[in-house]
Amino acid sequence: MVRKALILSTYDDFEIFILPFQGLGPLNELINSKARIKVIPPFKRGNSGMLATGLRLNKLVNKLCPNIIHLHMFRSELVGVLLNLSDDKPVIVYTIQHITADEPFWKRIFIRLTAKYKDKFIASSQAVKQSLVECAKLEEEKIEVIYNSVDFSKFDHLKYSPPDNDEPVIGTITRLHPDKGVQYLIKAFSKVTEKFPQAQCWIIGDGKEKVNLRALAKRLGVEKQIKFWGWIKEPHHLLARMNLFVFPSVTEALGIALIEALGIGVPAVASNVGGIPEILENKTDWLVPPRQAYLLADKILEILFNYSQARKEASLFIPLVREKFDVKRLAVKQAELYRLLVG
Repeated sequence: MVRKALILSTYDDFEIFILPFQGLGPLNELINSKARIKVIPPFKRGNSGMLATGLRLNKLVNKLCPNIIHLHMFRSELVGVLLNLSDDKPVIVYTIQHITADEPFWKRIFIRLTAKYKDKFIASSQAVKQSLVECAKLEEEKIEVIYNSVDFSKFDHLKYSPPDNDEPVIGTITRLHPDKGVQYLIKAFSKVTEKFPQAQCWIIGDGKEKVNLRALAKRLGVEKQIKFWGWIKEPHHLLARMNLFVFPSVTEALGIALIEALGIGVPAVASNVGGIPEILENKTDWLVPPRQAYLLADKILEILFNYSQARKEASLFIPLVREKFDVKRLAVKQAELYRLLVG
């Protein structure tokens, strides 16, 4: 979202204001260097809750008189409903990153009931759009698909240089959460080591499942071959040293880490869920059913045993992925949508 805003700010007909709920972290410096983007300090947290936050936001909207309010994530959706109290209601756009039938019933109902206050929904994948139609009963015409994007220029200095295939590095970049399926990767890796005893597994990311995942690795006897890197701000130098990237999610709207891996040329195996098939397109033989550790292990071994062919196939993905998910191209699409909505 922020990187698209940086591009939009270069257009003469756009002036961008960003109101983060919790700050922008390392992106603050990048944004502050752009004169046409103004960051509004986050509202202070307190006991006032969402209602007071929404009312303060409504007051701010009345002062700035924006043409468009673009809401991101569910918390902004909650306070965004109150924007309809504005003196001159702006066009309201709401990006939804993820929704499935497993979402709480109240959340699906809330999205459905408040849909009339939104002028357009942006879904992060075709799979998310389909879920909005099926689970939240939204009209297809009200939903636009604009993929999450990647600034591939940050990979220009990278050279893909995996180790020898006799000692392969199998890795993933993800939050350590049950929905991300890292437990299935660890189980699969334990089987892979039977054929590749020198293999390593790199898990880059952090989260509440870290302790459980470490315990699982120890129980399976592979704790010495699995490295938990924790959260790394720019992990792409490690990505470029992986023989194989594994994305074992149980549920997934799209998958930025998978896009980045393919954009570098790393062969990949991923779960056949959500928007992931939209990334791999016709490469269905790199997809596996979710929650199936043995099938995941078989696919990993298949690729490692035919690694030269996998490298060739992965190299073909580089231009395709870099075009489809390029931040500049998708920012143009978002700008066109904004212009259409404001007439």
